[in-house]
Amino acid sequence: MSNYKDALTKIYISKDMEERIMREVKNNVVETKKERTIGRKWMLPAGLVACAALTLGVLVLPKVTKDSEDQVQIPNPIVEIEDIKSLKESVPFSLKVLTVVPEGYEVSDTSLIAGTLAQIIYSNGSNDITYRMAEGTEDISGDYNTYENTKEITVNGQDVLLKGNKDGYQVASWTDGTNAYSIKSNSPLEEEQMIQSIEEIQ
Repeated sequence: MSNYKDALTKIYISKDMEERIMREVKNNVVETKKERTIGRKWMLPAGLVACAALTLGVLVLPKVTKDSEDQVQIPNPIVEIEDIKSLKESVPFSLKVLTVVPEGYEVSDTSLIAGTLAQIIYSNGSNDITYRMAEGTEDISGDYNTYENTKEITVNGQDVLLKGNKDGYQVASWTDGTNAYSIKSNSPLEEEQMIQSIEEIQ
């Protein structure tokens, strides 16, 4: 009888549960006196099964809890901002924006990415032009495609890298040594259109 108590203590069951199991074991022992041949073979495993079930419960539950704790939601780094004025108030630097875009384009979206990168999207209904600005000197265009043509030009005393294919340029990226800038168009733009937009950033 003491062996059962020791086993139950190790798996940390409640006092009420222990008493019920002990009563069940005692009843099984009484029955085995009546049926010593078959009863002894089956009553003992019944008690062990009860202990095993409780033990499995102790082992499995922490695993379920751990799996639940490991499921962490990652917040969306892109925060929609109402307009350009609000975007300027949200960034930790003096935001400059495009004042000249190809004809037919209007601001369709303004957002702040990871609290540090300002993004403005201009659209004409069939094509989007994405302008970005952030502190630093790294390429912030977010475009890692391979293009047939790359070209370095100088605009307002700054070196600008253009990327595109035979039908025009889709990416322009540059830095003034303090801040990084980029323009990305889903459809190719003429070199002159890129230059005009960069020249009039204020």
